[in-house]
Amino acid sequence: MNLWKLVLKEAWQGRWRLVSSIVAVVLATGLIVAIQSLNFSSRQAMHVYMKNLGANMIVIPAELDLFAYFSADPELPSSANIPESHFFRLFEARIEGIEGIDSRLIVPLQIGESRIILTGVLPDRMLRPEVKQIGEQDPWKVLTLLAPDSDGAVLGAELKGILNKEVGSTMRVSGREIKVVGILPQQGTIDDLRVYIHLRFLQRWFERPFSLNEIRILYTGNEILDRVASGIEGMLENTRVVTHRRMAKKQIQTMDSISSYALMLLAVILALG
Repeated sequence: MNLWKLVLKEAWQGRWRLVSSIVAVVLATGLIVAIQSLNFSSRQAMHVYMKNLGANMIVIPAELDLFAYFSADPELPSSANIPESHFFRLFEARIEGIEGIDSRLIVPLQIGESRIILTGVLPDRMLRPEVKQIGEQDPWKVLTLLAPDSDGAVLGAELKGILNKEVGSTMRVSGREIKVVGILPQQGTIDDLRVYIHLRFLQRWFERPFSLNEIRILYTGNEILDRVASGIEGMLENTRVVTHRRMAKKQIQTMDSISSYALMLLAVILALG
């Protein structure tokens, strides 16, 4: 009797054990693949959620008073700048976990009794929520109407009523006529009080070439946020990094919990197998 006949005879005699073993292996393998897929899809969903929440670190000039900054004080000193080269240095550093960087120039102004926030942005590089629903409109798409060589502006939703302006109308801001080319849908945030203008146009308007006063960062890595912020401050001289600690900590903890749960299930399945 050769080896193959011996194997086949042994398999036939223990056929039910063989069938049950094969079924157990198939089920265990399927569960492992399913759990790994669930872990991956959960992390992807959490990643999209974190991106939609926006930046969790903001780089500002070291000398800038935080109260004046967060209250959008019109007396915000125009000398408080970050050189635009800082943005490129941060971009080229390729820090693991940084998903996006958004450079801005903020100029708070008072128009009559209304306070507005002129915000210079690069529309194609902005951190903004991702549109995932089929047929859902991107509310930020209107910012693509801004051009570096035009005086067009996009108003936040609240300013439409406060300033009584519509698309196509003009408004005088700091001695200059600018044209309303779009109105941003209601966001329920400070963005509803912003006047968005192309960064290059705003830099030329206020004679602040290659200057920023805000760099927004979305960090989704596993490092402690304050440690990453300290590293960025060491890299970019004369800056301070404001972090949204609680939000980022909760995000990272949620992603770690998903991974730990998946690993625990995998260990149980392997032990049972």
